[in-house]
Amino acid sequence: MEQNDEEAVHWLKKAAEQGNPLAQYHMGFMFDEGRGVAQSDTKALQWYKMAGKQGNLNSFYVLGHLYKKGRIVAQNDEEALRWFKKMAEQGHADGQYEVGAIYDNSRSMLHSEVEAAKWYKKAADQGHTDAQYCLGAQFVEGHGVAQSLDEGLKWLKTAAEQGHAGAQCSLAKIYSTGKTQNYDEAARWCRKSADQGFAPAQYLLAMLTQEGRGVTQSEVEAVRWVKKAAERGLKKTQSYLRELFEEDGFDMTQDDVQWVENAAEQGHVDAQFTLARMFFEGKEVAQSYKKAALWYQKAALQGDRKAQCNLGFMFENGLGTTQSNEKATKCYKKAAQQGSAQAQNNLGHMFENGLGVEQSDEKAAHWYKQAVDQGLAMGLHNYHAFIQKKGAEALQRFRNRDRRFDGVMPY
Repeated sequence: MEQNDEEAVHWLKKAAEQGNPLAQYHMGFMFDEGRGVAQSDTKALQWYKMAGKQGNLNSFYVLGHLYKKGRIVAQNDEEALRWFKKMAEQGHADGQYEVGAIYDNSRSMLHSEVEAAKWYKKAADQGHTDAQYCLGAQFVEGHGVAQSLDEGLKWLKTAAEQGHAGAQCSLAKIYSTGKTQNYDEAARWCRKSADQGFAPAQYLLAMLTQEGRGVTQSEVEAVRWVKKAAERGLKKTQSYLRELFEEDGFDMTQDDVQWVENAAEQGHVDAQFTLARMFFEGKEVAQSYKKAALWYQKAALQGDRKAQCNLGFMFENGLGTTQSNEKATKCYKKAAQQGSAQAQNNLGHMFENGLGVEQSDEKAAHWYKQAVDQGLAMGLHNYHAFIQKKGAEALQRFRNRDRRFDGVMPY
């Protein structure tokens, strides 16, 4: 039979108006989704509440989530808990898990790890895998229950054996460290989770693969798994790839280059920095200072301090850009204020010599000292030279010393 939402609404409304709670719930759903009727949050909420007041379990669940997430209504953990408890108290595992999650994650006075554990246990005993995973994690960490690695492993394995990716990843982490270290088990569980697209497991599997722990060592496979995690939005993967691609002796494939270019175009700051450096050095791409400056600027605008410092270097030396000491100084200052030792050293040089800023021995000494405090050898050399200079002739020699471009970037 052909689906006809308008006809369905016609008959559902008749039943709902006669007090049928299931029909009231479905009317709420139809207004919520805009099926057979004009979408209306107000009417959806009205029908859901009518069904909920008559004890409809589906409405309990939906209303709990609406208040939990702040959709249609203002976010309210207390109201979410009230609706979830109506379901939980009738023995439904989904409701019990949600009650546990509210107690576990609420930032209000409701927060209680003990209550969370109690409700997770009720749902876990009924086979609810999310509850088993959360309960296992509580036992491992000793949150709301007496710490017990054995009990934690029991619940995590119960969930993992039913395919719970989070539990599988947690087991992999546990087996990759400490007294329970067993890299074969770590890799086995990690692979199960990673194959389901769980980004933290994909990243962990990359680390295990790079080091050859529990799996055959392979840098190519490690990169492949890191890319998968990165594509799912795991932030730390971008910085890992950035460091890996910058390593001396690492041979980038054409696929790696394409991946970096795509990630950079999508706005990933680490990929933008990597691509800029590739263009600067002519590594796997045609050398271009102009394109290097372009990508350093994109990364710098996102607050990357190394990109800010390198962009300053390019402005100072007129590489791929119009030479500008003023712009160089601004870039160095942004990076220096974020703790870049190289930028602090370079900013000291700009103040010392009045390049793009008003000359200031005091500010030059300040920024050189900042670089020294971070252990930068060049900063130490410049700082010592600065404080030891005597007389006008020595000062002039110091200011005129050669800092011509030698093809080496700060980072």
